[in-house]
Amino acid sequence: MTTPTNIRGRIRDIIPNIIIGRYPTGALNSLTDVPGVLVHTESLCRTTPTIVNTGVTTILPRREWFGDGCHAAMFKYNGSGEMTGSHWLEETGILNSPIVITNSFAVGPCYSGIYEYAVEKYKNEEGLADWFLCPVVGETFDGFMSDIGAMAIKSDMVVRGIEKASSDMVPEGNTGGGTGMCCQGYKGGTGSASRVVKGVIKKEGKQEDVEYKVGALVQAVSQSSGMC
Repeated sequence: MTTPTNIRGRIRDIIPNIIIGRYPTGALNSLTDVPGVLVHTESLCRTTPTIVNTGVTTILPRREWFGDGCHAAMFKYNGSGEMTGSHWLEETGILNSPIVITNSFAVGPCYSGIYEYAVEKYKNEEGLADWFLCPVVGETFDGFMSDIGAMAIKSDMVVRGIEKASSDMVPEGNTGGGTGMCCQGYKGGTGSASRVVKGVIKKEGKQEDVEYKVGALVQAVSQSSGMC
């Protein structure tokens, strides 16, 4: 068995002059190029007592997500996956929660992790939660490369993810919720990218040129992809 000596690079780093698509990338070519968006990934890999390759990806639409919601929407193209909070998103169009992506059996602890963070940080003077919160947790299946029944993901991973989320480039490949993912028979994982799109707005009767940053994060798995 040989061990690779080099870390696999992103295609734009390997071929700097390559042209992909019509729009330029953001500074990091990552979801975190979108102003205010913060991301953290945490992986869990072990070989005993069973093989576990799994993790959690935590996305904050903005640092103060609890009291300052943002507009949000969703589009379904695969009816098999679970995403909690989807009914409330469709009802209101407002997101007041992190978006957490993990494996199919870990939706529960990740859901609890969002509540644990919020209860500790936003409880009232009597130490009670006197507010409403509908956490958003999405899942994909990593059972081909991990003992999904080990229930290895715990709520504290989400609490750490919210606390440590940053505007750094999102780690890619075998990381976060994508750690144990396969896609179409190949190794899947976590990927991210961004594009800069120019536009024009009218302000006080005058046209003004603006730039919009559009970002994506994909957790590729099985025969479909989970995207935020």
